[in-house]
Amino acid sequence: MSRPDFPRNPEIEIRTGPPFVRCGKQYFRINALYFAERFIHYPLIKIYDDGWFRWGGEWTKINETDVLNDLEDLIIQVRMEYDQEGIPFSESDLRTVLQIIKRKAYCGPMPKMDPDIIPVANGVLRWCPAQQDFEFIEYSPDIMVFNRMPISSDPAATAPQFEAVLQEIIPDAEDRRVAQEYLGAALFFENRTRKFLLCLGEGGCGKTILSLFLIAIIGKDRTMELNMSNVKNPYEFSSLTTQSLLTAPEAVSRALCTDGAEWVKKLVGGDFFQIPRKFQNTRVDHFGHFNLIVMSNHKLRFRYEGRGDEWRDRVIPIFFDRHIPEERRELGLVDRLIQEEGPGIFNWFLEGAKRVRRNNWRITLSTVQRDRIDRLLALSNPMTVFVQNHVVRSAGDHFASADAWKCYVKIRSGAGLPSLEESAFYKQFSKAMGEIYQATGVNSLPGKKRGYRDFKLK
Repeated sequence: MSRPDFPRNPEIEIRTGPPFVRCGKQYFRINALYFAERFIHYPLIKIYDDGWFRWGGEWTKINETDVLNDLEDLIIQVRMEYDQEGIPFSESDLRTVLQIIKRKAYCGPMPKMDPDIIPVANGVLRWCPAQQDFEFIEYSPDIMVFNRMPISSDPAATAPQFEAVLQEIIPDAEDRRVAQEYLGAALFFENRTRKFLLCLGEGGCGKTILSLFLIAIIGKDRTMELNMSNVKNPYEFSSLTTQSLLTAPEAVSRALCTDGAEWVKKLVGGDFFQIPRKFQNTRVDHFGHFNLIVMSNHKLRFRYEGRGDEWRDRVIPIFFDRHIPEERRELGLVDRLIQEEGPGIFNWFLEGAKRVRRNNWRITLSTVQRDRIDRLLALSNPMTVFVQNHVVRSAGDHFASADAWKCYVKIRSGAGLPSLEESAFYKQFSKAMGEIYQATGVNSLPGKKRGYRDFKLK
């Protein structure tokens, strides 16, 4: 019988001794140290708190049953290699080797992914600060990647059909730019833009298309759907492991007015937080470097105090207002275009990632986009916004409450927003002036009008 030509491993034998050791005149047993060392290095094995990982062109997770089966095959191979098929081994011997492997291959907690890499199917794109561009690197055991994207990198690939879809659902070039930059940043495992994407529009306008394409690009293992109504419950995040993208489809209008709104800012603002594990008395540490896409059919309301700058610094709003007739909607559009133009679609996202990294993670909003945020905040707390933006202290000046009402109606009408009834306006205006400026209206203005001294409208 011909035997396979197995390579000997003298460097291992020097450290551990031969694979089989004599016990008595005719009895041999396996050398557990030898097989543990051989198994760890051929192929490479690493053990983290989250489980076993084996290198085979990429790092893949395996379980103990896989390890025991592979270990048994290794012992059988080495017996053939050394012409010692008659040497027995038992389940107990396998378990002994397994314990040694656990001790020698243990690497501690699961390492975090390198924040500067984007792992694709055929290699790794690493951001090079000196060149301000990506460099392509082939996979090797030194690159700890556990979640490859299902898309391969092809710098020459294009996606004309995909870009035509984008121009139809997002006709504004500035909106496409900021969407491209934010979604491009989502290719990284950590997003340091400290923003989230807010997609607003009625049904049938295509606001979910971008998130579906992104999920198809990065893979479902890196995505978790967020229940905005339950976001204040810490256990909502207990399953966070390798996910980097959070999506909140069909969020209700008051989703960001609840206690959970503070969690939204933590998730994207770089804050440190801990999540309890279910059924365990332990916590997992996280930093708020997640990508978040919130989609809603409603005009979301925001909870805030003061000017609402905490939301101005976080949200990127895109309004989807172009309704696509049902007869023109293609079922399976995302799957088809990923199949036909996957690498080209990936290049569209990658271009956004380049711009964000070259701009030190900053995404600049246009005047129109900043105005959208102001309009959303005005819907959330309209009187506070009006007083903060249009009433200023000015010694010696005064204005009548009726003039403030006229100014308010003009501003709301110009922005296409509804106005309060006049009596309701006066009540809320008085309250806002008291809270913001600690000012009280007087009835002694010229013409016996009621208003405010030492202030003026702008």
